[in-house]
Amino acid sequence: AVTGVATTRGEEEPGTLDVLMSTPQSRLAIFWQKMAALFAALVAVSLLIGIMFFVGLFVAGETLPFWAIMGTLVNIGVAAGFWGAAGVLAAQFISRRRMASIFIGTLIVSAYLLNSTAETVPSLKGLTWITPFHYYNMSKPLVPGRILDWTGVAVLLAGTAVMLAFAAWLFARRDAGVGFSLLPARHTARLGALTRPPSMAMLGSIFAKNLRDLIVPSLLWGFGLAAYCAIMVATTNEALSPMYEVMNQIPLFTKLFGSLSSNEAYLSVGIFFYLPLVLILFALTQVWGWASDEEDGRMEALVSEPAPRWQVAVAAYAAATVGLAVILALITAGTLLTARLVSLDIDGWHVVSAVLATAPLVLVTLAFGLALATWLPRPGPAVGLTGALVVLMFFVNTLAPMFDWPEVVSNLTLFHYYGRPVIDGIAWGDMGLLMAAALLFAVAGLVGFQRRDIAR
Repeated sequence: AVTGVATTRGEEEPGTLDVLMSTPQSRLAIFWQKMAALFAALVAVSLLIGIMFFVGLFVAGETLPFWAIMGTLVNIGVAAGFWGAAGVLAAQFISRRRMASIFIGTLIVSAYLLNSTAETVPSLKGLTWITPFHYYNMSKPLVPGRILDWTGVAVLLAGTAVMLAFAAWLFARRDAGVGFSLLPARHTARLGALTRPPSMAMLGSIFAKNLRDLIVPSLLWGFGLAAYCAIMVATTNEALSPMYEVMNQIPLFTKLFGSLSSNEAYLSVGIFFYLPLVLILFALTQVWGWASDEEDGRMEALVSEPAPRWQVAVAAYAAATVGLAVILALITAGTLLTARLVSLDIDGWHVVSAVLATAPLVLVTLAFGLALATWLPRPGPAVGLTGALVVLMFFVNTLAPMFDWPEVVSNLTLFHYYGRPVIDGIAWGDMGLLMAAALLFAVAGLVGFQRRDIAR
């Protein structure tokens, strides 16, 4: 999806697409050749996954039907292609590559959480039909007796084709470098949009400017996650009983999540198992914004002002912290208010503790990513490296109890220190260690930024 955004928007921001469009090729030819390259890369990645899958089977001495594996790869590739096309379409409306990527990433996470919730709650089952993940889940070729469901594949392929055709139509008709305007220029002029001077609100300091940039994203993240938490709380009584029966029949689930013997235990699985990871994605968007500002040349103008560099870095940390506080406040309010409205008996303080305990994980990730961005020759790779490390730690922490790995393995992950605060309360010692780590990484970032030559 992120690569789909970059196929057009990635070249428009620095202006290199203008050079490409000056060649004797039509816009549609340029667009479709870019799409061919995008999907050729997707096929190559799918083949690489398949090769490594067969290598893993060989090493483990196991066998699986060849066509079942190929069907699984097709299913994965088609689903990824759908979201790649969604990224391409989003880039036609949103003029900033970073904002378009954040939008499509948020849409993916929202669709996944909605589908996961709706599949376990009978009254919400009908909502699964509007999520692409439902059509991906229709196919389970590796399950004995199941095959690749061509209906689900056809729906995803049709959606991909429609989005690409619409994106091509927009690309051929819009101005390069800007998003497609839904209102004709004469209408916006009549509304006075073209005659008003640009707003100077909150541009009086570096911190205020950072805060202004975060207002809308923070509110979107906060209201979106609050809505998800509200759905989970409102359906707790309906979902708890069937989930309890299923998980008791599968000891592995009990080993991983514990017994679902209380409302808090259900919310620990339904909300707080994913919440730290989702909020860490918010931190990664801030690291991405920092890296983009430097690589696109905007950071040079900022550090040329008569203000010490440490103020620039501290302002970024402080604004991100305020944005995180807004998100956590909305999540807490949405969860507790919904519990009150549906008369759900939960420990309010433990819910507040579980939300607050996510903050050190997010701040550690933010500080680590920004420190990495200031010490690497180019800041861009810091986003991918930090994200890959977080995903690795999430899976290690999840798999460690399933495979009885030594406790020292899970101790190396951020998520181990989060624990299950909605059940057990906050482990203050672990939170203190995370905050100390966040402070150390923040200092490392300040030192790195102070000594670095801004990338050109």
